[in-house]
Amino acid sequence: MKFLGSAETSAVISLVLFGVLLSQLGPCSAFLTVQHVITERISNQTEFVSNVLSDELPLRIVELSQYVYDWDYDTLKVKGKWVLSSPHDDYLYHVEYAQKVDKRTGFKEVLSDLYSKKLITDIRRVERVKPQAYRFEKTIFFGKK
Repeated sequence: MKFLGSAETSAVISLVLFGVLLSQLGPCSAFLTVQHVITERISNQTEFVSNVLSDELPLRIVELSQYVYDWDYDTLKVKGKWVLSSPHDDYLYHVEYAQKVDKRTGFKEVLSDLYSKKLITDIRRVERVKPQAYRFEKTIFFGKK
């Protein structure tokens, strides 16, 4: 039977003592953080939207994301998500939306809306680089010197 060396013995004892120390610490220690999250779906969307629009439920945007992808030949689908917070409670409100935009008329509607709200700050026109082709010719003469 082989016994552990002094270095191995002290390592095992240190590990056991550290485990005992951790087990004595309560859940309020710096080693352990417990977060309980409850998610509930808002059933009455109409009431929620009207409360937000009438400022009865003041919300501010904490985070937002949006992306666009092709839905079919002539329609784009825009999906997005807002994370909103209210100064009156401890809730975060996650609002997800999806919108279909007609590719042919959607741009003009968006442009008109931005222009009417004076949100266009700059318009530029940049000429696209046209593909260019070059032909090199070299004539080689063979003759006597």
